[in-house]
Amino acid sequence: MAKSKIILLIIVVVIIIAAVVLAVILTGKKGLKGEKGAAPGEGKPIEEGTVIAESVYGFSAEIKGIKDKTLSLDASILLADTTKPPLTVSVKGTVTNDTKIVMLEFPKEISPDPTKPNYPKEIKMSFSDLRVGDKINVGTFTNVSENIKNNTEFPIKNIFIFEKH
Repeated sequence: MAKSKIILLIIVVVIIIAAVVLAVILTGKKGLKGEKGAAPGEGKPIEEGTVIAESVYGFSAEIKGIKDKTLSLDASILLADTTKPPLTVSVKGTVTNDTKIVMLEFPKEISPDPTKPNYPKEIKMSFSDLRVGDKINVGTFTNVSENIKNNTEFPIKNIFIFEKH
């Protein structure tokens, strides 16, 4: 029973990551512009009157700068009005000793046999492997919506690298 719960949890995590990556790819084709947003590479603080999602525990981003243990990111943040495309916002996150950094390597061929797992391989990475220009998914310990609104740093729980620069 416990094994099936672990398998289900892994499948759910993979689906969430795939959905975020797909959302970034699809919105990237539209220019990644929110109503008052900026194109990639032009992230900025949230303008007054823009309402982002109430709960933000993760997002896709591009690393724009690395200083000490702080990452400057152009983050794709969902708006409260989900009919509008995400907003590209400049945010800063701190890598801690507890931050998990991995690159996911997805299987090239997927087995149609449901008894054979198709899990991505996690390749352990370190802070020194991160580069400006890397495309990542960020997970946080807590809701960072207020940090994003107030342009304050927050600790990063995990980093999934999906495109190395």
